[in-house]
Amino acid sequence: MAIPRHRGETRGDMPDGYAVRLEAVMKAMLLLMTGLCVAVGVLTGSAGAGEITDVSGSKDHPLMKRYDGAVIVHYDHKAFDEYTVPLGKEIPNAEFQKEQFIKSLHLEGEVTRIVYSIPNGRSPLEVMRNYEQDLKRRGFTTAYTVTGGEAERIFYISKQFDRAQGSDHRFSVWKLARVEGNAHVILYALSSIGDPYWNFARGQTQLQVHVIVDKSMDGNKLVGADEMAEQITTGGRVALYGIYFDTNKTDIKPESEPTLQEIAKLLTTQPSLKLLVVGHTDNVGTLAANMDLSQRRAQAVVNALLSKKTVGKDRLMPVGVSFAAPMASNQTEEGRAKNRRVELVQQ
Repeated sequence: MAIPRHRGETRGDMPDGYAVRLEAVMKAMLLLMTGLCVAVGVLTGSAGAGEITDVSGSKDHPLMKRYDGAVIVHYDHKAFDEYTVPLGKEIPNAEFQKEQFIKSLHLEGEVTRIVYSIPNGRSPLEVMRNYEQDLKRRGFTTAYTVTGGEAERIFYISKQFDRAQGSDHRFSVWKLARVEGNAHVILYALSSIGDPYWNFARGQTQLQVHVIVDKSMDGNKLVGADEMAEQITTGGRVALYGIYFDTNKTDIKPESEPTLQEIAKLLTTQPSLKLLVVGHTDNVGTLAANMDLSQRRAQAVVNALLSKKTVGKDRLMPVGVSFAAPMASNQTEEGRAKNRRVELVQQ
């Protein structure tokens, strides 16, 4: 039940005196709970000592850092579920239609929903800016962002978010391309009107984080020309794992042909697009040796595309960067596999 806005204001048939006493008790409880939060506006790996205990069974998602002093008030995890990601404005009068947004993305995979209580004094804008900087630094690209009334409508229409009433609504969608399954992060923040159920005080920022990881896929999954174009448009680059070489070799293996065909299709459908073809390696061997190898592999890809006679050489430039730009840690074989890739970067 929400706290009445002013002293003496009633809710339903509640007598004035009872409402006033209830308001005083609830406000006291909220002040006690929120006063324990540490209001430091940075992202950290976990909650610090002395904070309110997270809801039982909850934990931060491994792909997401926690805003310092934040507390998990709601947690839900499904090993496999479906999720519709809004990527555009609502379709007017679409309450009974299957599609409710101008553009959306239907996903299936591991779905985690977390609601954080942010320390008092931190605005939704400040929280979102912190996450924006951190996600960009870690290779995420933004797919959609909206604020105000349009963001609030997403909450009411999508029905994928939990209890949320307030102002200063902010919504954004982020994507990280990964070999083991693309990850989408949905951030929804607002300034709460007050919610005793989750101990939110009036004006306190509520942050909802949803992480959807595509169901496991093997590294041979073909990235089509349309997906390449979308990732280049939103993030300026696309990482490809469908171009194969033998260890320390530069000859392109035959099973790379489907991906090469899709790159050629991309270049044909977008005649003004110019690309850097960037070769990446893991850190096995010296920097100098891998720099040479990555450069020669990038050149091999350019040569293969030029041989198809669908693109002029002025639109492709090979670049080798060795292991200077990893996607993951090189301490494990899984991480090294993520780092061995070819990227197309828009010039």
